[in-house]
Amino acid sequence: MNIFFLLLLEIFLFCFAYIVLNQDIMAPSVVMCAMFIISTLTAIINIHNWSIHYSFLSITVLISGIFCFFLVEALVKTFYAKQIKSECRKDRAFPIKEIDMQRWLITAILIFNLLICHRYYLEICRIVNAYGLSVHSVINSYRILFTSTALRTETSAGATSVILNQCLKVVKATGYVAGYILLRKIIFFGWKRKNVIYIFIILTSLIPDILSGARAGFIDFICAILIESYILRNCKYGWKIKFSRKYVKIGLVLLLIGIPVFYFSLSLVGRKTDKLMFEYVSNYLGGSIELFNRYVQENGITKKSDFWGEESFSGIYILINKLGYSQHVPNVDIEYRRLNKRILGNVYTFFRRPLHDFGYWGMCMFTWGVSFVYSWLYYGEIKGREYFKKTEYATIVYGYLYREIIYASIDQRSQHILSLNAILILIIALLLFFWITNVHVVWNRQK
Repeated sequence: MNIFFLLLLEIFLFCFAYIVLNQDIMAPSVVMCAMFIISTLTAIINIHNWSIHYSFLSITVLISGIFCFFLVEALVKTFYAKQIKSECRKDRAFPIKEIDMQRWLITAILIFNLLICHRYYLEICRIVNAYGLSVHSVINSYRILFTSTALRTETSAGATSVILNQCLKVVKATGYVAGYILLRKIIFFGWKRKNVIYIFIILTSLIPDILSGARAGFIDFICAILIESYILRNCKYGWKIKFSRKYVKIGLVLLLIGIPVFYFSLSLVGRKTDKLMFEYVSNYLGGSIELFNRYVQENGITKKSDFWGEESFSGIYILINKLGYSQHVPNVDIEYRRLNKRILGNVYTFFRRPLHDFGYWGMCMFTWGVSFVYSWLYYGEIKGREYFKKTEYATIVYGYLYREIIYASIDQRSQHILSLNAILILIIALLLFFWITNVHVVWNRQK
């Protein structure tokens, strides 16, 4: 029954963080606590199905980890307190220029995205065929290969071309930029029929995720849209929105709609399961809490990694391997454990990877570092600045990285964020936004 004590501590931290951080319902620590409460509640519902016997050591690690994240955020917020206070007092109802993408650029992006998606599909078919897997379930077969270490290190039949990989990054970046511009238009200038074109850009940017059999890309994008809309609305009203019932309702609706969509989207990405919806979703949403407990019970809180940061920084190790400086390529997916006879899982909350890589105190330091980055962006570069272009760039970056906060109670995604792939997508998105807002191409038509 120790898990009920864990829930009470999480609720206390949620309330404490909410009060200390000026009732900002979307502050990083507040959202992290909320996600842990949801996951713990899901685990409690399955307390008998998973035979949960929570240890006090696991509770100590989880609660101290969450508190470490909150502590750094509170310190950063205090450091920027005067700056935030002065900016919040200002009336931000000054003229803001509407961003309109030129028609030729919209057309070029749509054509480019569709061509790259088509080429990516052909490449997937080639790879699946080269490995002798079923071409009747191309997406599922490719996902099996994509998540294996062999494909990430193979340089011939198993790999997509370098040029195609870079083009896919551009496709992804166009979706994030189009999503931000669409939100900006709706919040500051209202919905217009012509804005529908941005939805088409967003949809084409998500096609590669469908083709690769992954659903994380959809969740990442929704996380970005959620926090960016909150930031933009506060920019419009001078950060006078602290507790917003609207965003609480949106969060609950997204959760209620997202759960069945997440389950039934399996067929969309070529995957199958024999589990019922609640059983399947519980594996992700609450299973991480119990799996973390079992990891701590089996391994303790000392460092277990043979290579420094091999799980937390696996994206960096993969990059070093591609450059030819190392033969070690860690698997992005960590080991599976059984919740019961029917369910296997390999998600262990935000704290599992750094605990395995660095031990308990190293995990705390890792958490401090992550919290500092998010807090600096949120309080230093967004809340504490007047609404201008630099703030917009920071909002796009923060939106892209925000998924780590939403995923905190489920998994730790630093191996994806601290990778060349994520860095290049962000750079491309910022450059594209700069082009859209600063460059206007005039086509001279000769009569």
